[in-house]
Amino acid sequence: MAGDTFFNIALRFNLSVNQLLAANPGVDPENLQIGQVICLP
Repeated sequence: MAGDTFFNIALRFNLSVNQLLAANPGVDPENLQIGQVICLP
């Protein structure tokens, strides 16, 4: 979704940002792209 950040995604799915970072080690959270797939723990 346009404008999404790891923080917003974490809130939406009741996760911590650290959980998202751990589940997505190759993803740069400062450079998310529309359509990019990330893993949810």
